[in-house]
Amino acid sequence: MLKATRVSDNADVVATEVARGPEYRCPDPACNQRVIIRKGPKIIHHFAHQSGASCAYSRGETQEHLRAKLMLRDAFRSRGFQADVEQVVLSSESDRRADVLIWKPNTDRRVAIEVQHSYLSAPDIERRTTAYMVAGVPVIWIGLMKWTQSPNGDCEPAYRSRGWEDWAYDYYGDHLWLLDLDVDVGKMWRVWIQGGPFSAATLREGPFDIQSLRITLFKRTHGRLGQMPSGLSAWLLAPKDDKRPRRPIPNSPMLSQASPMLSQAPPAFLKALWRRAARSRGGPRL
Repeated sequence: MLKATRVSDNADVVATEVARGPEYRCPDPACNQRVIIRKGPKIIHHFAHQSGASCAYSRGETQEHLRAKLMLRDAFRSRGFQADVEQVVLSSESDRRADVLIWKPNTDRRVAIEVQHSYLSAPDIERRTTAYMVAGVPVIWIGLMKWTQSPNGDCEPAYRSRGWEDWAYDYYGDHLWLLDLDVDVGKMWRVWIQGGPFSAATLREGPFDIQSLRITLFKRTHGRLGQMPSGLSAWLLAPKDDKRPRRPIPNSPMLSQASPMLSQAPPAFLKALWRRAARSRGGPRL
């Protein structure tokens, strides 16, 4: 975790901004155990519980996740927003800790960003989203872009949707935002996942600077995967967007690279293929 409570003045501090020496404790009142600060030239500075701790915050956290939280916080701060990592949000489920909490100065309107780097089931993400909504804090879920090296040496995206991505894909109107920490470091990609046998033709748009993206709020009522949490929700918009982005119709060059046969198919066939694939997003990948 990035944040702990400094015992000497009871202040919440971030590991990247303080030094070794003072005593730090877990910020969760139910825990309040002593934590140690870990620093080094090859790691993201963070706090860690001692071995055997039973606190929920003692579970291991990847360096990618820590890095993504700091990157998003700094990007929104550079735009004049107030932003903090691991900020507590009082909710009906329990007190949630937003990976990044963003708000405008002199306002009480807050938006949470959750960076989901591990598996999360659809019921779990729905429950957490509902908890944020009840607290009056809309949440934006983003993932991390994964890349692999192709036989010719080029970097290509390698991505397969899991439980939470399918849910969030529908929740955000057929698109997802992914943060790149490997190739275009610190950039964001918007993806439209096309499932079925032609999943390699998934469309992606970007990369975008985080600072160029805008947050818009809207009232959410339902989705295709069933009844979804209703209430105030938030989306990320690309610079050119003036409203909810529409899913593009796949055409060259993406489909040409995926299948020469598809590059010669009539547009009407491609539209029908896209609709059918979108309904059967089983194991899509980038």
